[in-house]
Amino acid sequence: MAEEKRTDENVIYVGNKPPMSYVLAVITQFNTTGSEEVVIKARGRAISRAADTAEIVCRWEIMYDSH
Repeated sequence: MAEEKRTDENVIYVGNKPPMSYVLAVITQFNTTGSEEVVIKARGRAISRAADTAEIVCRWEIMYDSH
């Protein structure tokens, strides 16, 4: 199997900002690069914020794709 090399252009690092800031960053990343995958990374207390961000993006995609 060939391994794909990940670059930092598809990675969103989650910190102390509100989750909607990261949701906007993820959606912008999908729209500007045209990639099918964006990686959300976090450490420590920010992990729950990263999970919230991923959940909001998933629900947004489902809502947007169903119309």
